[in-house]
Amino acid sequence: MGFSPETKFEAYIRAGGRCECTRNNCTGHQSRCTKRCTLSDNDTFYANLAGDYSSYRYPGFEFHHITSVHSGGNDSLSNCEFLCEECHKNTSSYGRP
Repeated sequence: MGFSPETKFEAYIRAGGRCECTRNNCTGHQSRCTKRCTLSDNDTFYANLAGDYSSYRYPGFEFHHITSVHSGGNDSLSNCEFLCEECHKNTSSYGRP
């Protein structure tokens, strides 16, 4: 299935717009990744006003299942990690079902 637009937005807010990666195998950072994703103020204002999160775009960022659906994970916020594309590619389950 996949994360809902609301879950994606909640993960973005929880992360403060920053990549949540703290993996040691990622190049470019030793603790938490420093890459940021910025939504324009107009996007945030109008989506919140309309309650429509489906129009949001997160350029350079992806949403990672901490536990894959195939392994019993779900599409909840607690199983969602907001990652830059580079860090997402360094996860052990990237590209697997």
